[in-house]
Amino acid sequence: MEKRIKQSNSIQHRKNVLYIMKRDFRIQDNHSVILGYEMSEHNKSEFYILINPNEYNKNLNTRQKVFMRQGINEILNECENLNIHVIFNMLFNEVVYKYQIDCIITEESPLREAKLFHSILNDFCIDNRIALYFCDSHNIVPSVCLNKYIKSAKVVKENLYKYWPIYLSEFPVLKRHRYNKLVNNIPFTYTDINDVSDIDVCGGYTNGMKEVNKFIEEKFHNFKKLRNQADFNNVSNLQPWILSGQIGSQSLALYICKKYPIDDENTQDFLNEIFIWKETAEHFCRNECNYDNLKGASTWAVETLDAHKNDKRSEICTEKNLEKLKTKNIEWNAGMNELKSTGRMHLYVFIYWCKHLLFMTKTPEEALKLSFSLYGKYSLEANYPYSILWIMYSICGVMDQGFGERNVIGKIRYIKSIKAPKYISMWSIQK
Repeated sequence: MEKRIKQSNSIQHRKNVLYIMKRDFRIQDNHSVILGYEMSEHNKSEFYILINPNEYNKNLNTRQKVFMRQGINEILNECENLNIHVIFNMLFNEVVYKYQIDCIITEESPLREAKLFHSILNDFCIDNRIALYFCDSHNIVPSVCLNKYIKSAKVVKENLYKYWPIYLSEFPVLKRHRYNKLVNNIPFTYTDINDVSDIDVCGGYTNGMKEVNKFIEEKFHNFKKLRNQADFNNVSNLQPWILSGQIGSQSLALYICKKYPIDDENTQDFLNEIFIWKETAEHFCRNECNYDNLKGASTWAVETLDAHKNDKRSEICTEKNLEKLKTKNIEWNAGMNELKSTGRMHLYVFIYWCKHLLFMTKTPEEALKLSFSLYGKYSLEANYPYSILWIMYSICGVMDQGFGERNVIGKIRYIKSIKAPKYISMWSIQK
């Protein structure tokens, strides 16, 4: 697992191992689980997994919290079969002292909240003589492989595919842990939030793989042709599971490449979604500290938006009016209605939705702020690098190039219409 693992200090360990699961909520095909398992087996010590949803996922909206927690007891069952300890809702320092931990593993993440946690964890481990490892179990190509900031999606794609053959490999099959005492994990329960009725999908690895099979059987053969046409809804719908780490993009890529030629146009478009754009987003957020504001855009984009900041808008909407679908733009309203009703929005509609906020707000800064606020409140895919990049790409041209100049939007890529009358009709009445 070269480059996938980074030891944050030089402390040696011989006792029990703790994996703090914060980002990749699965046992299957999880490099962090494999690392902890192999380390503890090597030292003939015990292996614990800590899951603390209340502490480590504060930015998630209610839908995302429910979706994530729906899969946690499935993790528990898999760990029972592998004789791995799972601990819920304890602080990591309490776990360390109670279970004689001298090695901690957690996942790499480019987001600032995670980096703050990593800093706190690093200081704790140094003070308490605990080995600390960060493992990139979320990406196929470890994010450190692209060690220089690249601002072109095309060039990032070329670099990712350069490393693709090195890191796209099968996962080892784990057996029952030999050195853990007999595991008796307590089922996970939560009472701080209620299930929400307006989610039409259910979290967990098994449910995610059912959605994978449904997509392959019903939609894959026309994915390239129809994925941008909202009337056909020919999208994978897999991002909620992938972004929350309930299924892994590496295992999905292996699965699809066994079934179809890699040069098949549908395969290529599917890999663009689950691999290229997802890991381009990781690269962007890792290298750009202003990943969610206008300072994170390229100079050309900032200049063109500034040059058109005084252009007349089609209308000026408050956040309240946007949220209540009270705009003149029926296509935008339809996208917002789908988002509010289901927690999802067709990707092409989402890009249009972001771009046209520029035409309904006073400034690009306000358009960005409202896109993050509204999408963050309702979407199952919000608050992850993937959706952050799509918002920044749509509104301020991140990872894109300049196009012909237009009113308000300047040289930012423009979408005039989603051209989807059936979609608009379906979502024109507030549900």
